[in-house]
Amino acid sequence: MDVAYAQPEPALRIPESERKDRVWGNVDVCVVDDRVRLVRGVLFVPVKEGGRFGWGIWAAIATDPFNFYLQHLRDDLSSEPPFEGYAANEVGLPEYADLEGHPLQVQLPTADKRPTFRLRQSEHLLSIEQQRGIDMKRVHEINRRLFPHLFEEDRG
Repeated sequence: MDVAYAQPEPALRIPESERKDRVWGNVDVCVVDDRVRLVRGVLFVPVKEGGRFGWGIWAAIATDPFNFYLQHLRDDLSSEPPFEGYAANEVGLPEYADLEGHPLQVQLPTADKRPTFRLRQSEHLLSIEQQRGIDMKRVHEINRRLFPHLFEEDRG
């Protein structure tokens, strides 16, 4: 089971009573205070037994690539070169603290897909896991910790 975040941290920090005036966006893009531009994408981590685990997060990007993405949102952009951005979410596990602001590369997608994110290599655990991969035990651990209610036994 992949994990996805519906909103980026910069939008969530805006008081709810002010969001309609200060935050613009939809499920793919977001602008906060007319200065922070964000795109929603997926940070994939390889699973050693096969497949991959996806973190659906947001990235803050510069104005020019943001505008380009908006103009071509439904086009195949996979041949475009990647560009720089910064992670714009925390993911709710203490071992991944300080993910927000971590530099990453954004690869624009094929039509009807979300961009993919590659963290810059660092000592951050998520960067290490993205480089080396994780096993299914770790995937289950992440899901159990983030969604404990899904793993509770029916005590009927």
